[in-house]
Amino acid sequence: MEAVIARIDALKHDAYPGKPAAVVYFGGCNLRCPWCFVPDMVDRAKCVRMGMEDILEELAQSDIAEAVVFDGGEPLMQPQVLDFLCSALISKGLETKIQTNGTQPGTLGHLLSKKILTRVSIDVKAPFDSQRIYQKMCGVRSDKIAGDVKKSLSMCHAFKTPVDVTVPVVPLFNDKPRFIRTIARQVSPYAESLTLIEFDNRVTLDPSLAENPPPSRDELHALAAECKPYISRIRIRTRLYGEEAV
Repeated sequence: MEAVIARIDALKHDAYPGKPAAVVYFGGCNLRCPWCFVPDMVDRAKCVRMGMEDILEELAQSDIAEAVVFDGGEPLMQPQVLDFLCSALISKGLETKIQTNGTQPGTLGHLLSKKILTRVSIDVKAPFDSQRIYQKMCGVRSDKIAGDVKKSLSMCHAFKTPVDVTVPVVPLFNDKPRFIRTIARQVSPYAESLTLIEFDNRVTLDPSLAENPPPSRDELHALAAECKPYISRIRIRTRLYGEEAV
């Protein structure tokens, strides 16, 4: 069995709460978010194929990592690979986390039922009841996306798996205070934390968005204040300052 991999980072200190972690970036995604700032990871043709033992061997080279995070791209598009790697890593005493767009609740539920994920991070791109904005953010026409993301959050809650919600803040798409406030309210029954992520216009899937300026740090702080009544643990993440608690 082989995986489609964009890259592997041997060590990151902000990928897993409280633990140094290695990060495996999977290639390929079922969405086409025009603002996506890792377009090379969306295109499987630009990624490499790696065998399971090769991946585990590369991860073993980091003596400091206490967790492994699977990001992308969309890692849940490679369910058998995730099943194998998470099982192997859990058996070695490491913690595991996926960063997912939340649109594959069936696959996520399978992994949760096997107790091989210790944490999940889910991207919530718009209010669940705003289909137009959700489709615009995702770059695909589907009435199922928002519902599937909500199902994924519910599954994590049912399996008592901690969930971190990430919200990419993209001007002219989803940056109105009422949208961010609604997202925080809707995810509050499930989320342990919520992180607002600065849109990065340096490289985007849709090149025309290079003209779309990112939100300022002050704007993100103001949006974070909108979330505080619903979720106590709020962070913002910017290119210049990294991740900050609010």
